[in-house]
Amino acid sequence: MAVRDVKLQPLVTEVLAVVNKVVLDARKPVVQQDGFRRLVLYLEDLQPILSQLQNVMVDDLPPGIQVGLDGIKADLHKFQPILHLCKTRSHLYLLVHCHVVVESIQETTHNIGQWLLLIPAPARTFHSKDLSLKTEELAHEMLQARFLVWRSNSSFAAPQCYVQCCCLLPPPSVCN
Repeated sequence: MAVRDVKLQPLVTEVLAVVNKVVLDARKPVVQQDGFRRLVLYLEDLQPILSQLQNVMVDDLPPGIQVGLDGIKADLHKFQPILHLCKTRSHLYLLVHCHVVVESIQETTHNIGQWLLLIPAPARTFHSKDLSLKTEELAHEMLQARFLVWRSNSSFAAPQCYVQCCCLLPPPSVCN
């Protein structure tokens, strides 16, 4: 008879809390709105997978799931300073450093995809092929995601062109 493992539910709850916080914080960025929007969509696809994991009955926590969940949580914690930076810095500062923001979004997305690859195999032991397939699909989508800085001839006058104008400035390494 299977009993709910006391270790899995709190860990999934912690990861869900971090995912929810990042989703809320990433909804209205100043720059790279498309990149943040795509990251939010990936994280929103992750939420039902995590919720389903919360309801899994196990006798023993498979190590792949714990490592994967810990990794996702750690990468989202590492990403939070970028979100804070995008809320507290001036538009011009963010335009100059938009490459760093884009690289961070892409790195976080790819890292979470890597961590998700650890979850499907142990999820099969829970007799949940649906969970396993959803997790694998999301992991592969996240690993293949590419985030680019948009190029445009738009002027800097309109706030909506910040994302498009971003590439007109030299990379941050040139500006330092």
